[in-house]
Amino acid sequence: MLTKVRSVVFPRQDRTFHIGCSEFLVHFSKQDVELPVHKNEPALVTVFEVPETDPLHISAEWVRSQMIRCRREDDVHQAEFLEGVVFSSVSKGLIELTQGAQELLGEAGAKWVHCFSSRPAGVRLCSGTYTLMGNRLCEVWKLYKDSNGTLLTALCPTQTNPLAQLYTYGGEGDCRLVAVSSRLRYRASRSLPLAGVRVVVKDNFHIAGLKTSLCNRAYYELYPPQETTAECIQTLIDAGASILGKAKLNSFGVWEEPTEYIDYQAPWNPRADGYQSPGGSSTGSGAAIAAYDWLDIGIGSDSKTAPNLATCFTADLTDSGGKHHETRMIDAPGFLGRDLGKFREFAAVWYADKLATCDRKVSRIIWATDYWETIDPEQRTLAERFAKDLEAFLGLDQTKVSFRDAWHSSRYTESGNISLEDYLKNVSLRRRGLTLVS
Repeated sequence: MLTKVRSVVFPRQDRTFHIGCSEFLVHFSKQDVELPVHKNEPALVTVFEVPETDPLHISAEWVRSQMIRCRREDDVHQAEFLEGVVFSSVSKGLIELTQGAQELLGEAGAKWVHCFSSRPAGVRLCSGTYTLMGNRLCEVWKLYKDSNGTLLTALCPTQTNPLAQLYTYGGEGDCRLVAVSSRLRYRASRSLPLAGVRVVVKDNFHIAGLKTSLCNRAYYELYPPQETTAECIQTLIDAGASILGKAKLNSFGVWEEPTEYIDYQAPWNPRADGYQSPGGSSTGSGAAIAAYDWLDIGIGSDSKTAPNLATCFTADLTDSGGKHHETRMIDAPGFLGRDLGKFREFAAVWYADKLATCDRKVSRIIWATDYWETIDPEQRTLAERFAKDLEAFLGLDQTKVSFRDAWHSSRYTESGNISLEDYLKNVSLRRRGLTLVS
């Protein structure tokens, strides 16, 4: 049974409920399927979609494989959702359960089972978590708290509008809530290779219907919602990715430490004691990936070093149109994550044929001595070990370079006796023909 049901702000007719410490959101939609089953009280339901390639004669082994998938792959599904079970198929003919399958479902807690075959054209009942409200089958999402304050906007993954804004907040400092769909409803395919991959997007990429803030209130209030989605983000949406929200960044992408954030609070870095600087302009995406194991990919951008400071991949192989540029010449979208296997799959889709035709190879390993002199010795030791492994893997010797020494030995005539550090402070202004007056 549902417990602790209460109203939420958006959408107005939706409800939340709890199973133990986990909170869920029930979504009512015009796309909801009506079953020839009526319950006076709300009932939790698991839907198993039977692929056209599978037999309609459901065995205990088939049911057991689906239950294993629930436990291993889906963070939304819980045992309580097996109160009611619906088998769905578009194939002609009746779905039949063997005696063993029925017994297995009974042992798992199923109180009733319904088989829904030969669905009307255009109606798909996907695998996943639902509630039965009367005879109306409504999808259920799990709500996670953005307890590290990484997002500016959360989105609602509805079937009719996957980019609708979600205005729900939880306790503990009134943090934003993020809604995620059951992973059971998604299966990667040739047309949707990123089906169900959960993604947050740095808020310097435009998404149609949403405002872009650049983490600046004045900019957010000045400009209307965007009319188009950045091409590189639309590629992800077209491939089936689920965009969960827009992540914080340094205001206008210019480096800020947490104490320098004005309009929005800086994201909390989950590492160490939780009070370390999240660093970099892609700070929201990076902190979200580090903090939340329910998130797959964080989209950032690289104008100097941003995504490169985390576990990420960045390259200039993706169109950055529809992105606010800090420095167009060197801006590139990048992504962050925690799973190198998913990195390969994600890059193969996002960069597609551009990645396959890229013939540039690593020719040098450069160790920037000036930079590493400023880094904590323990961290530097780890990096040195990695560089040695990279040498062995690539068959290359690293080149140690001091940019400070190189500057002194080949100084531009216009710089006079100014140091490299002082020269670079205002180089972006000089490129625009501007002078900084003190």
